[in-house]
Amino acid sequence: MKAELKAFQLSDSLISTKLDSTPPKWEDVSHMNLEFKVYWSEWDRLVLEDDILYTIWTDTNIDMFIAQVVLPFSLRQEVFDLLHAAPSAGNW
Repeated sequence: MKAELKAFQLSDSLISTKLDSTPPKWEDVSHMNLEFKVYWSEWDRLVLEDDILYTIWTDTNIDMFIAQVVLPFSLRQEVFDLLHAAPSAGNW
């Protein structure tokens, strides 16, 4: 599963830019789409662990760092559908 996720992340143009790990300069980003600008603005919160890109945020209620997988665009609809189709999702 990790190998498949890594392959999907590498094929995503936004994510693969971060995997290069060199932050682009604003001049190179300013003309790009909003999604890329959001990634750029949170560059320091993006981490690469076991060749998978995650975003890190802090849950201030429990004072813990949480890592979330950065989903490639090509998987977002599938994951959304799976999560919302589950009986526990409460969407009938």
